[in-house]
Amino acid sequence: MNFGIEVDPSDILEGLKSSRDFPEGKEDGGEPTWSYQRQKDSLELFNMDILICDNVDAIFAKYRPGTFLPALCHIFMDTNAPLEVLESAARAITYFLDVHVDSTARKVVDVPGAVAAFCKALVLFPISDDTDPETARMSRDVAEQSVKVLELLCRREAKSVFEAEGLQCLLTFVTSNGSNVHKDTLQCSLSVASMLVGRLKLDHPALPSCVASLTCFLEHKDSVVVDHALESLGSLTEMLSRGGGDLTMLDANDLVRKLLGLLLVAPVDPQDIDQELSQRTASIITLLVSLCRGSSELAAKLLEENVLVAVESVLEWVGDDKTALALMRLVDLVLTLVFRGLKAPHPRDPKFLGGEEAAAP
Repeated sequence: MNFGIEVDPSDILEGLKSSRDFPEGKEDGGEPTWSYQRQKDSLELFNMDILICDNVDAIFAKYRPGTFLPALCHIFMDTNAPLEVLESAARAITYFLDVHVDSTARKVVDVPGAVAAFCKALVLFPISDDTDPETARMSRDVAEQSVKVLELLCRREAKSVFEAEGLQCLLTFVTSNGSNVHKDTLQCSLSVASMLVGRLKLDHPALPSCVASLTCFLEHKDSVVVDHALESLGSLTEMLSRGGGDLTMLDANDLVRKLLGLLLVAPVDPQDIDQELSQRTASIITLLVSLCRGSSELAAKLLEENVLVAVESVLEWVGDDKTALALMRLVDLVLTLVFRGLKAPHPRDPKFLGGEEAAAP
């Protein structure tokens, strides 16, 4: 069993806490320079040690999380530090969280400003193609490590991530850099966003911008991104319905039309339908039904759009029970709206779709 390299943890800790390097021969009175070399060396030794060591208990005994995590967080909060230093610090924090998130997440949250620093890192550093290639690469590495940290923190401290504007930063990050980051990072970002969306309230100022971003993601070429967007929009629909909110705000960016458009996309081979497509289609239909049950305006828009063409498109390939049942609910909804008029009852109204019949006028 490998217990790591021979290194004094107190020396590592001292190096992590020192960002100033003095010019040679002037340690007593020379002006400090901000080269961060000592932090770089300490982080390199630290990350090498935890990489080589295959004994978690030995690492936690050697580098106590309660001592080292605050030091690492303070490094990451220093926006003047070189990008490679920030990336190394985030990588070290990721290790602690990944090994035992239950005992380490709170230690990160307890450092004032630490969670906000990881959120802001997603929008602070440039990743676009017109940036210097090396800077863009390092910025991408910092952002990817930040997403990993936020994902791990959300398992135990989602409230802290949400309060640090993590949801807004993640959605902005995906919107601005969707084509410049790795696929795994993109999907992970939307997965974390899905965890946080459920914390939005009716009066949250970020609600309209979040709805706009999520609606836009429905047109993304990555099906996993689309799935996360559907999940998040479903959560928002449920939140607004339960709180008596106006569901039409979800259609500010033509949500109903885009959902129907997704149903019109036929599979390449109707005889070979994968489970993911079936589940996605069922989710789209369920979301459409929920929206139109709760809003007469959206119900009217559904009838004005090509809903019947969308139904026919799905009927050409549907084969699983879940999608077929969802499609039947959509057809029931359309028939109900046509024969009863456009006054769509609230989704919990027992008189709606198969419940107690409305009294005749």
